[in-house]
Amino acid sequence: TGVNVLTQGRIIFFTAVATTFGAGALSSYLFAQRITDAVSQIIQQSITTASLPVLSKEFIEHRIQEYRHVVKVYVILLGLAGLAASTVIYLFQDVIVYVLYGATEYKDLITFFLGGFLVALPLHMMIGYFSISFYSTKDTKSVFYSNAVSTIFAVAVCYSTLSLGVISLVYGVITMSISNFLLISLLYTRKKLN
Repeated sequence: TGVNVLTQGRIIFFTAVATTFGAGALSSYLFAQRITDAVSQIIQQSITTASLPVLSKEFIEHRIQEYRHVVKVYVILLGLAGLAASTVIYLFQDVIVYVLYGATEYKDLITFFLGGFLVALPLHMMIGYFSISFYSTKDTKSVFYSNAVSTIFAVAVCYSTLSLGVISLVYGVITMSISNFLLISLLYTRKKLN
């Protein structure tokens, strides 16, 4: 789909940028990303996958108030779950990085990137549920639009801060999550479901 193409393009851009920062930057960035991706896939994807048929049924049956209530509850729950996961991972980040990647000389760089991904994690999880709510109404355009605009912002922020070094990647990741969350939640609140 279009969203997958955008995601792959964004990954290629951030990966290319990471390669310009010298030894260990790319692998550290990807290692940190994998930690939060694993948490997101376990929590968010299991909930959103199970919810899609329920949301679709409520929408088809025109039970809009129930539909909106379910979306609101699960967006909040996923945000709280993401916040709790981010907090636990942050508190034990040194142990987690050591267990997963050993006593690498790049552990500080991995934990640095991990900090950016942890800031983005709660927003990422909430975005996932908003996306499922759009998909349940057969609206893929809103998800694509939100991702496209957010990708442009993220790439622009990362590119414009390249001179600051590896933190530009963190700025890009956080910008992507904040802008995507704000835009997709705005699109959701303005969506007519009748």
